[in-house]
Amino acid sequence: MLLRGESPYNTQSQFVGHFFTGIAFMSVRILTLSRVSLVACSLAALLAGCSTDSTPITAQSSQFRPTSGKTPVATDPTEAAPTAPVSVPAIDAPATPTGETPQPPTSPPAIAPPATGGDTATEIKQLLAYMDRLATQQPQGASQQEQLTNFINIQQTRLAAAKKVLALGPDTPTKLQVAETAEQILLIMTRFGLPGMRAELTTFAKQMAADPDPEAARLGRHMQFRAKVAEIASQPLDDGKSFLLAVKALVEGDKDVVQADTLELASQYTEAVLLQNGLAADAGAVLDLLAGAAKQSKDEAILKMGRQFADQGKLVQSDLSKLLTDVVAGKKDADKALVASFEKLLGEMSQSEIVYRNASQVPRIMEQTGHTEVALQCADLLAARFKDAPDAELAKEVTKAVESARKRLSLVGQPFVVEGVLLDGQPFDWSNYEGKVVLVDFWATWCEPCIEELPNILASYEEFKPLGFDVVGINMDVDQERVKEFFTVQRLPWTTVTSQVALDGKADPMDISTLPMAAKCGVDSIPFLVLVGKDGKVDSVHVRGPKLRQRLVALLGEPPATPDEPAEKPAEKPTEKPAEKPAAEEKPADKPADKPADKPADKPATAEKQAAALNAGSPVAIALAAMLLGADPAAAPAAPPPAVADDPAINPYAAKPGLSSGELVQFVLKMLDKPRTIQSRPGFADAVCDACDRLLAADPPAKETEYLVAAESKFDVLHQKACAGDDAADQALQAFVEKMATDERPRIARPVAFFRQERKVLSGVEGPVEAIPALLAELKEYFAKEKLTAKHLRMASSTVALINRLENGDEREKLFGEFGGAFAKSSDKELARYGKKLAAKPAAGESDLVGKPLELAGETAKGAEFDWKLYRGKVVLVDFWATWCGPCRREMPNVKALHERLKDKGFEVVGVSLDQDQEALAQYLEENAIPWETLAGDGTQELAQKYGVRGIPTMMAIDRAGNILGVAHNVAALVPLIEKQFAGSGAK
Repeated sequence: MLLRGESPYNTQSQFVGHFFTGIAFMSVRILTLSRVSLVACSLAALLAGCSTDSTPITAQSSQFRPTSGKTPVATDPTEAAPTAPVSVPAIDAPATPTGETPQPPTSPPAIAPPATGGDTATEIKQLLAYMDRLATQQPQGASQQEQLTNFINIQQTRLAAAKKVLALGPDTPTKLQVAETAEQILLIMTRFGLPGMRAELTTFAKQMAADPDPEAARLGRHMQFRAKVAEIASQPLDDGKSFLLAVKALVEGDKDVVQADTLELASQYTEAVLLQNGLAADAGAVLDLLAGAAKQSKDEAILKMGRQFADQGKLVQSDLSKLLTDVVAGKKDADKALVASFEKLLGEMSQSEIVYRNASQVPRIMEQTGHTEVALQCADLLAARFKDAPDAELAKEVTKAVESARKRLSLVGQPFVVEGVLLDGQPFDWSNYEGKVVLVDFWATWCEPCIEELPNILASYEEFKPLGFDVVGINMDVDQERVKEFFTVQRLPWTTVTSQVALDGKADPMDISTLPMAAKCGVDSIPFLVLVGKDGKVDSVHVRGPKLRQRLVALLGEPPATPDEPAEKPAEKPTEKPAEKPAAEEKPADKPADKPADKPADKPATAEKQAAALNAGSPVAIALAAMLLGADPAAAPAAPPPAVADDPAINPYAAKPGLSSGELVQFVLKMLDKPRTIQSRPGFADAVCDACDRLLAADPPAKETEYLVAAESKFDVLHQKACAGDDAADQALQAFVEKMATDERPRIARPVAFFRQERKVLSGVEGPVEAIPALLAELKEYFAKEKLTAKHLRMASSTVALINRLENGDEREKLFGEFGGAFAKSSDKELARYGKKLAAKPAAGESDLVGKPLELAGETAKGAEFDWKLYRGKVVLVDFWATWCGPCRREMPNVKALHERLKDKGFEVVGVSLDQDQEALAQYLEENAIPWETLAGDGTQELAQKYGVRGIPTMMAIDRAGNILGVAHNVAALVPLIEKQFAGSGAK
């Protein structure tokens, strides 16, 4: 796992606090509650007056089209254009529902309404098409104010049309889509303070909630809840009673069985409204309510959510936050109380990965605040609790993490030796540093907190070097090209050490703990700083921020004063500006010497950034230090609640308008550092891509390093979504690749080459068979030169799909062995496991299986025992597949179509998932409404081996007696065999 860095802390009291009042929510996949609309984001920027772009506003650049794809937007032709001017707040004035606002000129939509007539279905179709055209219409006007006014008129036209469509009684999907569009528009106009909009939104939600269609009624209840929460959040909150009542009404509205989207809606707002306001007890009560409601369901996915809510409730309501604070403050027996409370809490919660990710921060906090013994005790409790966890991989990870912690904590007082080579491959000689105080900085170019710490290290280096202080950097990068590029724009005046395995490209790029010095010292997150005294023994670790200067003063004394230097010269990030001369000749970036040791830095880290500090590789924390930050008069206040609590129409993940290029880079890196469960939420990828686009199109242009970060990040985000089956993202990725194709910089040229190679493979799967041998030969050479990682999964599975199209069985076997061997060397566990399976000699050939009985056993994805006997007497398609397999995903619609066509004739489908990531599997099954049973877990690997399954998808047609009719890698090849079983039954 690529571990994250940690951000600096100014004092120990800023290091801890409010620990479990927000952390649990970062660990659970929760759908974004608001109907994401980039319209509102664009208009918010417009109202703020922050736009300096002199180019005309267009539908594309302003992103007026909602993000939900093809938005049904229509209006009653008779109501298409408002007859009276619309009162719109001036751009430089805040919008208020009751305030007097100027009335600028109004202009009706330029697109003519459709002609009425014909039947209801035709009229609905005409109106929807009209709404869709209006959604992309460019606002007119000579100024931003006029454009905004025209935009509001267009939205009112769309709203009137939406109401007309709903009055015509459309089918359920159309009704839901149009209702969501109407809610978006009402939220936008409420945001602008247009009179009566909030009341109209409430009335509209109430009407939808009374709809006889159950799905429409549930959507209406969700609208009511969002409207109510927006009202609650607009006022100061002393407690969460009103919110709890709103959640109770929402949950009870689902009557007998609560729905997953209802639970997700309530839980997300619990985070945004209650936890961000420090109302932990009320948040716990809401979580308990949600956990109780989920228990009534028979759906395993909802039951799992309920268990997660129960764990979250215990975390939120625990006293760990106070006890952590007491330990740091040095209160008597606080350490014993913390250990006892931690042990009790662990025993009450499940042995899940989510619980571990959150709980593991307790020993980490203790370690980084210097409470070694407490850190060891808490780490041991974690190891004991998870040693027999159902997830064997998790148990191993916990054991490894505790062993690493022990190594780190045992460094103090022991001799320390740095081993390795210089960046040019020459050996490093640690003996040159004998008799000096040396700071050893474990860092990497991709680690933002590492880069943020460099000005502090540089300042101390310049200040204390005359007294016998030096620095040695231990670089954790595997990509040496990235390191070279870093040093072209920023020189460091001290020696940088790496390892031969890194220079040779043999290190695991996904796990820094496998690098020699990291493994030796137990380093699993960076930056990690070790201060070595003159005697060659470790004085202290985690010496970041002011703590470094404190220890240097203790070891070396106060440095000579430099009265000619400004006392408060602002720090600059090393990457902000290419160095024009060696950094050793530059003035220090900051002067910690001029500040008292216990005084916070000028810009204390926000609660959000401090939470990320302890996140090192785990999905934790949104408000880790909020409590003590609020209690410390010198500290910064906690971060404000996210936009979702203020305006549900805004994408809660979007970057704020008006950010500088440097701030946008920080935003992108922070977003990409979040857990996958967060990154999969609606709106997340759109927010990252939008920030990247703003960087790429910045005026004045962004710095080269910022531009490269934007390009790389957009590549990564779009590719991740494309691999998950998002066709729109895949098309956007192709377009972006071609746009960047002429850029010769290595950090862009390399991914462009990769994506073009991947596209060749994807296209080859559908191309002529005679072209496959040449393409496979090209791929063999390509994979031999590549360091295969998780990004190659889609290409690898598509390569296997190519091989499966070859008719010569011996040739297929040979290729399986060759490519399987290449994949098995991957640093990605999923791809390596796939490669090993591919290369292994099958227990039986596909032709050997025909006529033999098939036996399936194990657990389903819902956790129930699978009973194969229930399928006797039916014709069955057994599909061996995985969510990460592109060809598998492409075949899934064909499997669903066949199932839908024959299910009433005695036909069934059974999926056998080879996924290791059960969360990804559960998400896919839910989002794609897979109607048949799917076997999951470790047992499926044994089934695949037993029946010689190597490349996936592998599908088997089974007759009514349970015997195998045929084996293939796509549905079409098995359809004739399956249909033959229904000859005479009328199946077509």
